[in-house]
Amino acid sequence: MLFVTFLQVPIASLRSAFRNGRFFAALLAVNFIAVPLLAAVLIQFAPADPLIRLGVLFVLLCPCIDYVVTFSHLGHADARLLLASSPVPLIMQMVLLPIWIALLLDVDTARFVQVGTFLHAFLWLIAAPLGAAVVCQFWAARSSVGARAYEALGLLPVPATAAVLFIVIAAVVPQLGPALTAVLGVAPLYAVFAIVAPLVGWIVAGLARLDAPATAAGAGGGGRNPARASGDRRSNAHRAGRLARLHPGDAAFRIGG
Repeated sequence: MLFVTFLQVPIASLRSAFRNGRFFAALLAVNFIAVPLLAAVLIQFAPADPLIRLGVLFVLLCPCIDYVVTFSHLGHADARLLLASSPVPLIMQMVLLPIWIALLLDVDTARFVQVGTFLHAFLWLIAAPLGAAVVCQFWAARSSVGARAYEALGLLPVPATAAVLFIVIAAVVPQLGPALTAVLGVAPLYAVFAIVAPLVGWIVAGLARLDAPATAAGAGGGGRNPARASGDRRSNAHRAGRLARLHPGDAAFRIGG
């Protein structure tokens, strides 16, 4: 899914994305200042079980670095910015997540947060498909066969995304029965987060004076875990993309949030 999405982004255009300082500043402000404060408030209403609270914090505090690229691309956002910025939230969450969890849960986070997990996600969910996309784009530019293959692969982002959604649902639904009580206990928190976080994004986007594609690029008001594809994040990415086309500059700014 990510490979065929990355194919749709001209790799040569990534260089200019790195120079968008306002986008990076807004990204850091939303994901590592505003959202942790929001999570600190919401976690007070979570079930008392420390493991459940830990799971909630993982979801709310970890910016998405992979699937959100696909969903934002489908929402007509600026996927270049997401690709260029992906190492930033990855590194920041590795550094800050243990601190946040220690402050909010008062537990030893060393056994919960392992750098290897984050690096594995970045390597196989960002670097590997991006590298393959670069090779394919060079092939398409130099070969008629490659050009035809590139054109055919361009039809796959939507079917691939649908397949991933189906697989995730098929894997998760059977597990909901035994954990139904816990799910019902945290579902309202996610719902509130999905409503409030985009509002925070709108405020930050307005203050940073980002253009419509840039503000829509980080859309996704639901889940934030870099290894999890949530339906809320997908729907909000599409919604922000539509908002950006209808009302430039008004799309919610979030990275996987």
